[in-house]
Amino acid sequence: MQEQINEKSVSLIIRGTKFTSTMLAKSINKILLERKNKNSLNYIRAGKALKIL
Repeated sequence: MQEQINEKSVSLIIRGTKFTSTMLAKSINKILLERKNKNSLNYIRAGKALKIL
């Protein structure tokens, strides 16, 4: 009985870790994509500002 509980707890911990790492990877990718888009928008704005001058 105790062995089954230990196996299930280990299984739950492993699944939780996989879920957490997947969510972390998705979050990092989203942050990097937003930073990339933000930088490209700033570049465009800077280019328009230079054309006006």
